[in-house]
Amino acid sequence: MAAGVVYVRPRDQEGILDFGVSGKLWRGALVMYDRRTRSLWSQQASRAIAGPLAGQDLEILESTVTDWRSWRASHPATTVIVRSSGASAGHHVRYIVAATLALMLILVALRRRQRS
Repeated sequence: MAAGVVYVRPRDQEGILDFGVSGKLWRGALVMYDRRTRSLWSQQASRAIAGPLAGQDLEILESTVTDWRSWRASHPATTVIVRSSGASAGHHVRYIVAATLALMLILVALRRRQRS
């Protein structure tokens, strides 16, 4: 079964931080970094573990991992937009559906968060 975590991107005095993958592991889990301060952020601990922002927590957003069939059953008004590129349509459809689904799940989580 797939699992994932969604975080609110933290801000500092200069704005919203932009994250990348460091290629490092800490306690067997992914370590991200923010491009501005180069602080290292633990996915497992949900906080910065090294750098100028060490100790700052990441806020977790509610999210859902699902498949397209289940999503479509729960959200029948979902629209998927596909642009023809001349390449293998199947590959692009899967990519666009996955990207659209991920965005929708984030939007659903944000709406739930705003209601509470």
